[in-house]
Amino acid sequence: MKAASYTIVLAVLAMAVVGCSKGNFSERSSAGKENIFRYPISTSLTTLDPAKVQDGDTIDAIQQVFEGLVKFDEKNQVVPNIAEKWDISPDGKTYTFTLNKGVKFHNGREVVADDFKYSIERAANPLFSSPTASSYLFAIDGYDDVAKKKTKALRGIKVVDKYHLAITSDKPRPYFLGLLTYPTAYVVCKEALNNGGEINQVPQMIGTGPYKA
Repeated sequence: MKAASYTIVLAVLAMAVVGCSKGNFSERSSAGKENIFRYPISTSLTTLDPAKVQDGDTIDAIQQVFEGLVKFDEKNQVVPNIAEKWDISPDGKTYTFTLNKGVKFHNGREVVADDFKYSIERAANPLFSSPTASSYLFAIDGYDDVAKKKTKALRGIKVVDKYHLAITSDKPRPYFLGLLTYPTAYVVCKEALNNGGEINQVPQMIGTGPYKA
């Protein structure tokens, strides 16, 4: 689907409510049928993929469908999102996230730690050509090796168990959690993608957010 077509599909974005959250980026009221949120966007959306998005209007739409481990609250503080909490190692480098149990993709499958590993490694893969990975994933230990095509696996991401994910930074960075709030680190549903390729069709937009496309 060409970028210009995204406006047709999503500029009059009708997302069916799948949770009790109402989306916090806009106070614009709903219009039309009950449980349908219509959000007019004045410019064409540039992508449907959280690992590709760069512009603010598109991020506004993406954030309603996809989510990450953490997010910024209204006070610009990093708070839990799909992660229930996190623990930081004594050396300040490893963050072990505990996922909320029962969080589901819009297709009904539960989100587990491996989904985040898959999603972040997909975004970091140079063959995927994410324009934002080098700005927001660079601090993860092993990112340089992935960027140089030495390996596809980020050694800084470990699945501890179904609901625990450890992400290690290359060095202590006080802003590390803030990097993970950007859509590049959002979780995507791998079975909806074509071998990890770019999300370019609305049916592939299977996230965990308050609205589904």
